[in-house]
Amino acid sequence: MLKNYLVLAWRNLLKHRSSAAINIGGLALGLTTAILVLLFLADEFSYDKFHKNIDHLYLLMKNQQVADGVNTDRTSAGPMAPALQTGLPGVEHAVREAGTGATARLGDKKVTIDGSFVDTGFFQIFSFPALTGDPETALHDPHSIILTESAAKKLFGDKNAMGWTFIIDDTVPVRVAAIVRDVPLTSSITFEYLRPFAVFQKQNTWLKKWDDNRIQTWIQLKPNADIAAFDRNATRLLQTRSNDTTVTTFLMPMASLRLHSGFNNGKQSGGKIYIVMLMAILGFFVLIIACINFMNIATARSEIRAREVGVRKVMGATRRQVMLQFFSEALTITFFSVLLGILASYVLIPFFNGLLRVHIRFTLDDWRIWLGIIGVGLLTAFIAGSYPALFLSRFRPAKVLKGGISVGSKKAFFRRFLVTTQFWLASLFIIATIVVWQEIDYIKDRPIGYEQENLVDVQAGPALGPKYALFADQLGKIPGVKNITAGDANLLQFNGAITGLDWPGKIPGHEISIVVSNVGYNWTKTAGLKLVEGRDFDPAFGTDTNACLVNEAAVNRLGLHEPVVGQKLGGNTIIGVIRDFVYNNPSGIIAPLCIYLYHGAPYGSCHFLVRITNDAHWRQTISGIGAVVRTLDPQHDFDYSFTKEDYQQRFEELDGFGTLASIFGGMAIFISCIGLLGLAAFLAERRSREMSIRKVFGASVRQVLLLLSVDFLRPVIIAFLLAVPIAAWAIHVLLDNLAYRISLSWTIFATGGLITLLIAMATIGLQGFRTATENPAKNLRNE
Repeated sequence: MLKNYLVLAWRNLLKHRSSAAINIGGLALGLTTAILVLLFLADEFSYDKFHKNIDHLYLLMKNQQVADGVNTDRTSAGPMAPALQTGLPGVEHAVREAGTGATARLGDKKVTIDGSFVDTGFFQIFSFPALTGDPETALHDPHSIILTESAAKKLFGDKNAMGWTFIIDDTVPVRVAAIVRDVPLTSSITFEYLRPFAVFQKQNTWLKKWDDNRIQTWIQLKPNADIAAFDRNATRLLQTRSNDTTVTTFLMPMASLRLHSGFNNGKQSGGKIYIVMLMAILGFFVLIIACINFMNIATARSEIRAREVGVRKVMGATRRQVMLQFFSEALTITFFSVLLGILASYVLIPFFNGLLRVHIRFTLDDWRIWLGIIGVGLLTAFIAGSYPALFLSRFRPAKVLKGGISVGSKKAFFRRFLVTTQFWLASLFIIATIVVWQEIDYIKDRPIGYEQENLVDVQAGPALGPKYALFADQLGKIPGVKNITAGDANLLQFNGAITGLDWPGKIPGHEISIVVSNVGYNWTKTAGLKLVEGRDFDPAFGTDTNACLVNEAAVNRLGLHEPVVGQKLGGNTIIGVIRDFVYNNPSGIIAPLCIYLYHGAPYGSCHFLVRITNDAHWRQTISGIGAVVRTLDPQHDFDYSFTKEDYQQRFEELDGFGTLASIFGGMAIFISCIGLLGLAAFLAERRSREMSIRKVFGASVRQVLLLLSVDFLRPVIIAFLLAVPIAAWAIHVLLDNLAYRISLSWTIFATGGLITLLIAMATIGLQGFRTATENPAKNLRNE
């Protein structure tokens, strides 16, 4: 029986090739979107799930009470992990992690690798399988290093790296004690090498402080441990040791870290889950639009199929059998659409990955992916075929075989309803796309607060950093170099914050987290920062080693009164106030910042900032800077970038999401236009005689075209009017989660309405013009 239904379905597709092609093409577009979204969701929800202890793994986070709310941070103090391990019940393991980068040298070969310093229990809580060696034992030896498979190949090629010694950070010999598998792409923790945390602790005395938060602490709790009790006890421990009652600490499940790590005023407020949900909604809507298009075309052809249904019923077919026939047609069309969708998805995956900077894959051996695709296909066939099956199977043979069926107002209303629903969704897409691009442009055009043009950031490794004075002296001889300075940060990202500072008017127990950094002389001048009060660090003032600069955000949060210069912050005298500039999060609130002067030369890795002249010889200037770097640090490559380009790269993911939203919106509009075109053709055919009579009685082509256009455009206009309040509410909710955002205005909706109207007019214009210019004699010859 099923075979007969499928054979009939195949014959009908061949008989009505044009409508079949439209249906298959429309559904294929919708299913391509659905498959890509399905792969994206599968990738996002699989993050960190490979850890066997994932249900008991947590990241220690903290909330800091500040003047205007609560700041949430992923970092913690150095002594916290050992104290939790020994002092709190329910803790299985507590492991510290400090990310870093290094240059590895083996003979004449040099490679740059990223890694972390971790405590000895790292491999007891995380599942990173070892290929050779014992990684747990390796973390007890300060002279050992653990490499990933790719890092070992990068440095040693095809040779067995186990037991080999190479130089890291120019001076430190380390021995390869273990090799682990490459870190999965769906891991929150990434590294190419691991070294014992004891080495890092010996190099950084600030790890002993309870108010200096620069590392991450991972916790594995015992089964059935009381998380709420842990949070209370950990907070009590931290407040007692740091003497700071404004800070609280809590556990964030590692399983939720990828998607639910957004916080607003100390409360969890989503995170990337919003993007995931939005992607799912976009994909679902595009698929629904495609299904509606199928239903619309099927019902528009109801008069053609009526006799077929009547004959089948006269020959003994039941309504159930007729319904199964139409479901079989829907299933057959969906089958071919799924095949096209799979092929298109496979081709588009690299483009999709590039847009969103993700790494989804279509693996043929993943049964879950195939199950999802089959499920989406069956659901599509059911939704698309449900109404045609119910509608067409109701025809009564006697009525149909007398002379067909009359297309009543109810059926016409339903077709209009379908097109209205399509354009309602399409209008939502158009408005949302306009808002997304306006928000992206608004963030991009945000006043930065300093001059990015011609500012070169030179990455100074451990060998070059302490040679800053010699570097600055030699660069001063290059004609195109205007100013030079050094700093812990590159102006885009400042890491590390402290609490516990004292300032005039401080309320006892009231703490504010302040981002801190160290810089050299000429920092504000080289960066192009503006001073609203006071001066920059100056070699003429020997007391500047006990001075600091603050930004306007710090002044406002601390409640400092003018004149600010001369007041004390944490024992350091404020000598200048910097106008606020954008750093860390381009769309976030500017946080309080305190800048200190390097005590002597920069230590370890840092950034040398060089302002060059914008002229025709800038390439020679860069070459000259590179020559100085290679002379002072021959073991390292000249690693530099332009600050403006680095800043623009931060928007690649946003641009990708905006482009993807535009593509999804375009697909939704295109499929909707197919439905509108089908409705226009149907209505034009029904009203062709009416229009001919009007023309006989003197109506002009313009008048006829206007009448048809009003009829064609009515569902589009209704759809847009219904979409506006829903779009306004949804956009308001989304924008509320952004600190720096656009304001909703009538121009957004007016632009969306104009675009919708123009697209609809372009879609139906040819059909309307053809009907309006038809020869009346052709349509009325048989009347």
